[in-house]
Amino acid sequence: MNLISRRLDKYDKKTSKLFLINEKCFPSDIGKKIYCQFYIKKDKSIKRMIAFLDSGADISIFQESYFRKLFNQQEINKLNVTPQDCDVVSFSNNHIKIKYKVILNISFSPYSQSLPTQLYIISDIPGAPLALFGADLMKATLMQTAYTGEKINPVPEVKITYPEPHIVKTFYCSENDLFTCESLIDLKPHQNKTFKFHLHPASPCMDKDSILISGQNIDNKIYCTPSKSKISFDPKRNQYFGFAFVHNLSSNRQLFQLKLNYERLNNERCIPVSPSNRHKINNLSIVQDVIPYFSPS
Repeated sequence: MNLISRRLDKYDKKTSKLFLINEKCFPSDIGKKIYCQFYIKKDKSIKRMIAFLDSGADISIFQESYFRKLFNQQEINKLNVTPQDCDVVSFSNNHIKIKYKVILNISFSPYSQSLPTQLYIISDIPGAPLALFGADLMKATLMQTAYTGEKINPVPEVKITYPEPHIVKTFYCSENDLFTCESLIDLKPHQNKTFKFHLHPASPCMDKDSILISGQNIDNKIYCTPSKSKISFDPKRNQYFGFAFVHNLSSNRQLFQLKLNYERLNNERCIPVSPSNRHKINNLSIVQDVIPYFSPS
């Protein structure tokens, strides 16, 4: 099984050395990968999800945490789940534990016919794709991948033939792109306001995930307070969204598209930044400065 590294950085565990690649030596899209949108049909609902397409992988996998966010234990008990006790070896010679094998009904459109698909549930691997479709699914759907558009900026096009012809919705982006969000900011002088930030369309988040939108100071004109929120899905834009509190530090109107980073916070314990929690924050060794507390107006 070949799990392609999603980073250009190379890390040698034996010598603890980090090798950085000079991006000027490579095409501008060298870090981009193909992600696809797919749907899993449950008894009374359908879930939109994102998977990394990897033709070099022999099998299709889900990380266990991703699988358990999709199904609760009662639903898992009703599925055809087979415990496994074996490993696969990645391209980088790492052993990956396979815990379960399960058959799920997958489609590439909420309205198209679903295909019973065998997936392998693995132990969580930080930094790896939460879902990966390998050669087994590509063969089962008679999937074809090609690049179209302009020669200087080609884009991938993915088609399946089985169980019915369909053009798969894909996203061609880098790992860093997945964890960005954007909002159109319009603030009067010295105005503070909460804005809706749409996550990248290929974001690996799911309903009810919690995210933290990073704080950032932009030219001492705009400051975004680190903001935690639960995300929701916007079907019109086909994107998840969260909220962040933004301040105009200048005496002029600020109108522009603001792009920030975010991270998933599902398993982390968060301490609200407020004067009453100052003693807790000061005791955290990773915190250097206490961020001022702002109350949304």
